Amino acid sequence: MAITDSNTLLVCIKEVCQRFGFQEFKEGTADGGSGSSTAVLVDQTADSEIYSTYKKNQDDVGHWLYIHAGTNSGSERRIGSQSMTAGSVTCERVMGSAFDNTSQYYVMPYSRAQILDAINEVLGARAKYEDWFLVTELVDGDMRASGVTDWTDSNASSSKVTTLADRQMGPQALRVENSSANGYTASTAIPTAENTAYRIEAVGRSASGVANLIVWDDTGNVAIDSVGSDEVQPNRQAGRFRLVLQITTPDDCASLSIRLAGEESDADIAWNYVSVIEQGVYEYPLSAEIENPDWVYEMKWRTGFPRSSPPVPGGWFQVDPTLGAGSRLVVSLDEWHRDGTLWAVCKYPYPTLSADTDTTFMPIKWLVPGAVRELLRDRAHQSDEIAQQLRRASGQFRRQSRLNRLRLSRKVRPKAPFHR
Repeated sequence: MAITDSNTLLVCIKEVCQRFGFQEFKEGTADGGSGSSTAVLVDQTADSEIYSTYKKNQDDVGHWLYIHAGTNSGSERRIGSQSMTAGSVTCERVMGSAFDNTSQYYVMPYSRAQILDAINEVLGARAKYEDWFLVTELVDGDMRASGVTDWTDSNASSSKVTTLADRQMGPQALRVENSSANGYTASTAIPTAENTAYRIEAVGRSASGVANLIVWDDTGNVAIDSVGSDEVQPNRQAGRFRLVLQITTPDDCASLSIRLAGEESDADIAWNYVSVIEQGVYEYPLSAEIENPDWVYEMKWRTGFPRSSPPVPGGWFQVDPTLGAGSRLVVSLDEWHRDGTLWAVCKYPYPTLSADTDTTFMPIKWLVPGAVRELLRDRAHQSDEIAQQLRRASGQFRRQSRLNRLRLSRKVRPKAPFHR
């Protein structure tokens, strides 16, 4: 992925609140002391942010009290009055039960529902991020699936890893560790026909041992072809390999599979991705993660290592709408490249959030001003201060948008006829 960051929803909420002034986000646990009721929360603990024996002003009146755990969990009310010397806040409307020492609270300048809506508006509608998806007929060939159910081990154990050294494209790699020599993991079968030409490419990193890419004829139960990392010119970066095979399926071959093998008994290989595409055709299925044709911004061919060779533009393309639930989109091209892997460059919305522990990888420097902008958009007329805050947040959001390629605009391409 082009953008890497990681923050929970709660961190994002806190950052949004802090943008409205010093200590605009407060948190604590009620002590259930004298004066507690269905409308009054009391917190006189030593570290309480709503308790002061000398401070009498009502900082939090008009703010929102949200209970995130314990009694009244999930409820929120606007604060109508406050006594700092008593360490209490009084809600404008009563809660379902009396507050007690399990009630864990946040005090925020907006309701949690409002802040959540603003954050999700930025994630789901205002911002886009770029990602590259491998075009391959192999199920889980890009290694993005959460587990290894699409792979079958033989004298080896496989797992998904996110270690940066093991992945040159995408978020994960498939690690295969041998328990004896020539162990492997096998893909699910790819239906095919006899005398069909395919190009297969695998990219990965060997922590230990020789990596072998094997194309297997499931019908004849025999290897069609194979290539090992010791047979190709090694990349200058230790352990990394790129293995390429061009094969034609034999007579009576109805399906093939890919075996990712290690030669030695202690072989430890991380396979980043495996591309399997039919040669000489102009239509390819896209990743199931691409749900909307408009997300596909460009098609690219890569003819070498991902980090060492510039991609080749794929020319004119057309993405056909989905044919129903569970169907994969299909991309039509006017040309194909004999010696490269095909990638769909997508720009699409970030996943929205709901729970405090949900994580977003949108950069927080981009998300926060966008959320503040959404919260203030309809309030700019109320005061010059709010209007100034809105202008500042809008400017920061626009600057970050340029840095993170917010705008999704398909390039105008002439509709050239396909060359069949």
